[in-house]
Amino acid sequence: MNLNNPVRIETASSIESCLSHYQTLEDASRAMLTAARMGNWDTVCRLEDACRVVIARLRRMREAQPLSDDEQTERMRVLRAIIANDAEIRRIAEPDVIRVAGRPCSVPRSA
Repeated sequence: MNLNNPVRIETASSIESCLSHYQTLEDASRAMLTAARMGNWDTVCRLEDACRVVIARLRRMREAQPLSDDEQTERMRVLRAIIANDAEIRRIAEPDVIRVAGRPCSVPRSA
């Protein structure tokens, strides 16, 4: 995977479905997790910034284009995957955040 351009989220068209935007966010969260595992925090930040653009588009689209029941089910699956990826990214980042803050780690880390 090319972490310099792992997910094309900056070119999402307004004619695409809301669901495709959610799937794009899922792909980006997966790429962010891969970058976090490699310690490539610049890429994580770059993808996070790009996701903000897609999220803003989604908010506008959701008002004009409600999801069907099947799309809503898929949306929930995608959101659960994004949340799981985000939790893992935070777990990976936690020791670095604590070290940067200069505080000792008081939360036990699981293996």
